[in-house]
Order: sequence, then C-alpha cells, then structure tokens
Amino acid sequence: VCRSTIFFAEIPIPPPTTTPIVPPVTAHAFAVTNFSRNTTSGSPADSPERIDFRLRSIEFINQYGTDKFIEQIINGLYSIKYKNKYPKKVKEHVSDAQKIQKEVLISHYKAMMFRPDYCKTLKVLNKPVLFVAGDEDNSVPLKDSLTQCTLPQISQIDILRETGHIGFVEQPEKTAQIL
Repeated sequence: VCRSTIFFAEIPIPPPTTTPIVPPVTAHAFAVTNFSRNTTSGSPADSPERIDFRLRSIEFINQYGTDKFIEQIINGLYSIKYKNKYPKKVKEHVSDAQKIQKEVLISHYKAMMFRPDYCKTLKVLNKPVLFVAGDEDNSVPLKDSLTQCTLPQISQIDILRETGHIGFVEQPEKTAQIL
C-alpha cells in the first residue's frame, strides 16, 4: 500500500563526486507531514480501514475536543529516541498544534478520506523521485515507503535511522544533506 505524504519540487542538485544515480536536475519528493503545512499527497485513496480510523478520530474530536487528540497524534509522529531526548520540543509542537480549530482539524481528516489516488502519478512520472523515510514512522510504516518507492520509473530511498514521521525535524542536517 502506497501511503506517504510527499512534496514535489524541481531543484538543482550539485554535481556528484561519483557516478550519479539520477540526473543532476530532478523532481524530488520527501515526506513532510505537519498539521501546519500544506502538502501535496502522494498517497492512495484511503482504504476502508483508514477511513474508519479517520471517522473514529472525528468522533473523538467531537466528543472530547482537539487537545487530547492532537497530543496523541503529534507524539506519534516522533521516534522514541527523539521524544526522550527533546521532550520540550515535542511539547512545544503539541502546544502549537493545539491552536488548530476543531473545524479545521475535522476538515483535514475529511479531505484525507476523500482524496484521489496519486500513486498512478508516481508510476508515470518521467522524473527521478527521492523518498526520505523514517524507520520508526508510525504514520507511514517503512514497509509502505519501500513499496511506494518502487512505483516511479526512477527512484531512490534514503532511510533515516531512529527517526519517526517528521525526519526533517528530528534530523534536519541529515535531511538537508540527502536533499
């Protein structure tokens, strides 16, 4: 199952010191999920199980409000190592995300439930695609990222060790080096 949020951007890549895997100018995709960011999805339409999860999430939000829900969701985005090393940063992220209005959060979940399948786009994309995945990603399990990276004609995957769903936060230098 192809489940990953990706951002497409045309960016120049510096000439490599060895034989390149992909041409010097590429269309890159990297995982970026954060409630405060607007991203382009590379995901398929939600499965019935995923729709059920989102519907139960909306019910939870309606019954208990956003604060507890956001706390659980945001904490699930990070690796155990990062949460233990930087609890204050995670708490700040939770606090910032808790400012999201209930209606906006519910609209986000509804939009995710009914989005089209973009995996076909990856299959026909005539540009190299770079995937960056965290090996402790609970939102997009590594096995799903590994499956998705086989869809494009030309792709490369970089796996961030001991990293959750938002590797650009947990390992910004490594992510920048990869990009």
